[in-house]
Amino acid sequence: MFTKNQLDQLRTVVREEIDNRAEQTEKKFDKRIEEAEMKTELRFQAMDNQFQTIDTRFQTMDTRFDSIDKDLHAIRQQQDQDRKDWIGFFHEVGEFIEEIKQKLLKRIERIENHLNFSKN
Repeated sequence: MFTKNQLDQLRTVVREEIDNRAEQTEKKFDKRIEEAEMKTELRFQAMDNQFQTIDTRFQTMDTRFDSIDKDLHAIRQQQDQDRKDWIGFFHEVGEFIEEIKQKLLKRIERIENHLNFSKN
C-alpha cells in the first residue's frame, strides 16, 4: 500500500500530467479552431467577391436593358410617325388620283359631246 505522502505525490504527478495533456489538447483545439476560422473567412471572402461580380454583371445587364428599352421606344415612336406619314401620303395620292379621274371624265364627256357619241 501507499503512504499518504506517496499518494499525494502520485496525485500531484497525475494532476500535472493531466494538466499538461489538457493544455496540449487545448492548444491543438485552439489551433484547429483558428485554422477553421481562417478557412471559413477565406471562403466567405471568395463568396463575397463572387456576389460582387454577379452584382456588377446584373448592373451592367440593367444598363444594357435600359438602353435597349430606350432604343425600342424610339423605334416605336418612329414607326408611329412613319405610319402617320404613309397614311397621309396615301390619302394625298388618293385625292390626286380622284382629281385626275374627275378631269379625265370631264374631258371624255366633252370629247363625246363634241363627236356626238351616244352615252350607252
